[in-house]
Amino acid sequence: MGICRRVILFGIDGAGTFFEQANTPNIDRIFAGGALCRRVLTEIPSISAQCWGSMLHGVPCGWHGLTNAIADVRPYPQDSIYPSVFRVIREAMQDAHLASFCDWDSVNIGIIENGLGVYKYHAKDAELIDPVIAHLQDHDPALLFFHFDSPDGAGHRHGYGTPEHLAAIEGCDGYVGRVVSA
Repeated sequence: MGICRRVILFGIDGAGTFFEQANTPNIDRIFAGGALCRRVLTEIPSISAQCWGSMLHGVPCGWHGLTNAIADVRPYPQDSIYPSVFRVIREAMQDAHLASFCDWDSVNIGIIENGLGVYKYHAKDAELIDPVIAHLQDHDPALLFFHFDSPDGAGHRHGYGTPEHLAAIEGCDGYVGRVVSA
């Protein structure tokens, strides 16, 4: 097994098990090549900061202490005993390029620590892709993270599993395909 040069994390908020109902050829190719479990609940309660904090810090929400109100305004402590994956990589690879492209800016504000030299970019899902492709032309990130939020928004507005919700997941699949191609 070789050494991994790059990790790309795609986080698609609100998609959950609905990948099974949506037409997602790009994501399906990724799933086919790796480990997959379709019945995982990230965190209870299933609230954005608690879930994204647990995913990126690798501990339960009671340990990292993040809530939406905290992540919206307060940087995550740089000296926390529960570092994000960004901090773990930075400490192991001082020169690594790290980048985060998020629709929900609270990930960049209060879940990923400041002071790590992480390139952070915030825009709506559709507006993330051209900037990331341009970024990839100039940088070779060791860790590239995405947070897409349109499926969760569509689920809240129209209901989960509705045509609008599935269309938002399918839109994110197209974004994933463009990034993987780049």
